[in-house]
Amino acid sequence: MALSASSIRAARLQFREERAAELKKEFHPAVPLVLHWDGKLMGDVTGKEVVDRLPIVVSGEGVVKLLSVPKLGNSQAVTTAAVIYDTIQDWNIADRIKGFSFDTTAVNTGRVGGVCVLLEQKLDGRRVLQL
Repeated sequence: MALSASSIRAARLQFREERAAELKKEFHPAVPLVLHWDGKLMGDVTGKEVVDRLPIVVSGEGVVKLLSVPKLGNSQAVTTAAVIYDTIQDWNIADRIKGFSFDTTAVNTGRVGGVCVLLEQKLDGRRVLQL
């Protein structure tokens, strides 16, 4: 039995990766989903800098799931849309997304290059309800 800090850390990381893969594999909602996101400036876990985080959540009848809280390199619509799209593809739920819920900042609502428009384009041009 290994008791070194590095061995324990490695075992914890491996367990978290395996558990995350299980959760993604088991998540198959049969209801339409609303995709929620909201960028937040937060202190990094190191406590040395402030980073832009993007909580991504889906909800539906009987379903509420936090998918990811990634760091964003910048707060631009293209970056935000790409991260959101990659997340829903990773969870294999793109076809279940029927609505978006977000704050009304310009980066989200821009009619030409807002996150909503970019996500609709990435979802094969499918129109999505915007809440």
